[in-house]
Amino acid sequence: YIDRNFEPIGIHGGTVDGEWTDYSRPQINGNKTDVRWVSFSGDDGTGLLVAAEGAPLGIEARHYGTPTMRESDYSFQMERSDDIFLNIDAAQNGVGGINSWGQKALEKHRLNKKQYAYAYRLIPVAGDVDAALAGRAAFGPADVQALARPAESSLPKIPSPSQKNQ
Repeated sequence: YIDRNFEPIGIHGGTVDGEWTDYSRPQINGNKTDVRWVSFSGDDGTGLLVAAEGAPLGIEARHYGTPTMRESDYSFQMERSDDIFLNIDAAQNGVGGINSWGQKALEKHRLNKKQYAYAYRLIPVAGDVDAALAGRAAFGPADVQALARPAESSLPKIPSPSQKNQ
């Protein structure tokens, strides 16, 4: 979380199961901040690469869906899925608790804007993460906004069904 960002920048390895923490009540955990890229792969090296385009991302991966966690009082009651539940975001609000767990996050660690722009690329990986990273083109949040809201003049003119019959 943004106010628990103590690890140095580097390449870290692990498993989705290894990121899970058993709290007294199941809850979302394992969030990573300032992520440039993350790869999820099987023993054969094939998998998926998530690469930030522009600003770093927040990444969270687990084998339990949110409904499963909400409906369970304890972790041992949850059934682990073989699927990975992946959350990719621009950032998460800080957790607070500087002096006590009841204290809110500091103002600088709160997300107060109504909208955030971020971009990432999903790239299939066949064993060589460096090759997959090298093969991507530059792409940023402004490009995403342009694609999401293209100028009306650049859109193709498709006649409505009523115009086709005239």
